Amino acid sequence: MRRYSLEERGQGPEAAEALKLTAQDLLARGIIDGNHPRAAGRAHRDPERAAANIKEALGKYLAELTALDTKSCSSAAIKSSEAWGW
Repeated sequence: MRRYSLEERGQGPEAAEALKLTAQDLLARGIIDGNHPRAAGRAHRDPERAAANIKEALGKYLAELTALDTKSCSSAAIKSSEAWGW
């Protein structure tokens, strides 16, 4: 018997909201540093745009990381781990 995911049943957004897993929730809790725009529709419909979005986001964050010293990176990693409850 096939099981349907919440997303397949159109309930993905509601489940993410209830579980506090939306990008806004994760950003507010310090688990993520930001989010990047998705390609129109889904990534498989416009893989070039999706790749360009990812490349842009990675470039931004890598530039920020390379400007940090080791102590700052360690502190940020600890803060992120604490946000996850580790």
